[in-house]
Amino acid sequence: MSIRKLVAGAALLSLSSIANAGMLTVSAFDTGSMSATNSWNDDRLRAYYNQSTGHVDGFMKFDLSVFADDITIESMTLTTYHEEGFGNPYQDPEVSIYHVNDDSWSRGSSHPGLNEQLTTAQTGFPGGDYIAYDWILDIDAFDWLADLSDDTLSLAMRNEKESYSYVYWHGSDNQMWAPTLTINYTSDVPAPAPLALLALGILGLVTRRTKG
Repeated sequence: MSIRKLVAGAALLSLSSIANAGMLTVSAFDTGSMSATNSWNDDRLRAYYNQSTGHVDGFMKFDLSVFADDITIESMTLTTYHEEGFGNPYQDPEVSIYHVNDDSWSRGSSHPGLNEQLTTAQTGFPGGDYIAYDWILDIDAFDWLADLSDDTLSLAMRNEKESYSYVYWHGSDNQMWAPTLTINYTSDVPAPAPLALLALGILGLVTRRTKG
């Protein structure tokens, strides 16, 4: 391969984007619990089931405005903090995390529905107060573009075990123990301008020499 082609390749490479990795953690700014027929006005996250009530699901809402719309999400970890009391976790609940398309929910509103399942059903939850529990979310279950575009992401937890059982988690009112979402991502950024200009300058010199 000629020197001219090598330098031309270097110039094009320098003008292309560079993958930039980052990680940010955001806290839920709203939480609440809802069933198909009822809702609660407190911030507690419930993953509850009994035959009369059915599923009571805990909802979380996150502000994604700190992220550029065109990032590529590499991984997501949701962290929730167990709330001690009421004998929970009770009867070994089996809890999954879901994506929620409808961000319009609030405490006291109707159930917005659950969409993509982001974890398998988890068990073995802590019993002490303020104990953290990590949920590794399946980022391939959803493309995330809509959430990045509208700067809002809603998640929900559901007790999949259809017999009387439950677990409770702290909500968003006390931000110290609010659920958090840690996102690892990459983004494309332009190559540094001095490097690009240098490559173009070298390419120009090589072009002049080959023509001379």
